[in-house]
Amino acid sequence: MIYIKPADKKELLELVAQPSFRKNNGQILAGGSDLLVKMEHFGLKTGMIVDVKSIKSLRGITKKDNVIRIGSLTTLSDILESKILSKNAPNLTQAAKNFAAIQMRNRSTIGGNICNASPAGDLIPPLYALEATLKLESQRGIRTVNIQQFFKGPGKTVLKPDELLSEISFSALPSSTFSRFYKLGQRESMAIAVVSLALNFNSENNRFKDVRIALGSVAPTVIRAKEAEKILEGTDISPEIVEKAAKIAAKECSPISDVRSSADYRRLMVLRLLPELLKIA
Repeated sequence: MIYIKPADKKELLELVAQPSFRKNNGQILAGGSDLLVKMEHFGLKTGMIVDVKSIKSLRGITKKDNVIRIGSLTTLSDILESKILSKNAPNLTQAAKNFAAIQMRNRSTIGGNICNASPAGDLIPPLYALEATLKLESQRGIRTVNIQQFFKGPGKTVLKPDELLSEISFSALPSSTFSRFYKLGQRESMAIAVVSLALNFNSENNRFKDVRIALGSVAPTVIRAKEAEKILEGTDISPEIVEKAAKIAAKECSPISDVRSSADYRRLMVLRLLPELLKIA
């Protein structure tokens, strides 16, 4: 096993561009919460570990010109403790709070949670609702992708072998925005989500405005309930329209049945939980 600890981002990008990284099925080690599980329990084989934990330039949370930027090595504890995020992206803070135990939050990173590409990833629905942009870097250059275009399926992304997710960015929410996250699991925060919901919306003259609804664990990737959003956008806030939107959102899901839940139960939970999160209170 080859173990390498690059000193900075430049050295890291040089490493992942080398043929030996691909030849050895090289793996990036940040928090390790997903990688170590895959190696121990799911038979992931690698001949090279690249430890990036000490690269400080990939960690931090900033706000400038109403744009929030989060380094990919920022931990869940950093997110939970950030005043910038609690004020400007409350549902992301709520998702971090619902993520496992404090020991895991201290280790796990936002980049790892995204790149693991699980449809049950806790931070992904809030980032969908925030319409986040991902910055991908390699020695060839930099490209940006909307988070909704990043995922190809469970465990699969558009990230190329020599690329690194370096930053997540999104616009700060207005202070008037209702920003919410809910995770349903078998053992609350310690569990993998059975269903998760994240949404942002504003109320203007008692009408829904700027509605964004994201659903986790109900499809091969996290999804936006865009048809439900369309039904709500610009309409008077009422129990009837909320119930109609929830029914549409449930139809937009394509869940599976597994050891955690049945597909029918997942749809039912979307139907019941979404109206609660859309309440003006």
